[in-house]
Amino acid sequence: MIMRYYVNPEHPIYKSDGYNYTQPFPNLRLTYKLSDNNRLSFFYNRRGDRSNKVDIRIFPKYDDAEIIKVGKPTLRPQFTNSFDLGYKSNWQDGYFFSSLYHKRMNATITRISSTVRGSDIIYNIFQNAGKSCNTRIEFIVSQKVVPWLYFKS
Repeated sequence: MIMRYYVNPEHPIYKSDGYNYTQPFPNLRLTYKLSDNNRLSFFYNRRGDRSNKVDIRIFPKYDDAEIIKVGKPTLRPQFTNSFDLGYKSNWQDGYFFSSLYHKRMNATITRISSTVRGSDIIYNIFQNAGKSCNTRIEFIVSQKVVPWLYFKS
């Protein structure tokens, strides 16, 4: 993925040195068959999320009379690394699946709301908030009870 981004150096308010970079964004998927009915899987994904046009546009957007959305042209892309470890066991008319998932983000894009003292107007401004992460565990059990009814939990 190649990204090039420049801000007009003559702009009266926003200053940026822009960015220009090339980075690999790999995807990896491995599955190991423990037996005919049991599998262990590992997934890895790296991606770069660019901001939306609205997120970098310097002109205020007035969707709501009391909330003004203002973009930030110096907003950097958000880079995400995702890891997923899964296990699946099949049996007659059903299965069990479990997964451990972790996602790490650098330069997390978020919206920060603030007000000006003495005003009721809220300004929503997009920012890079540094690092963030998300972790979850998932369990699924599925069983066919009768030909027309499946139980999932």
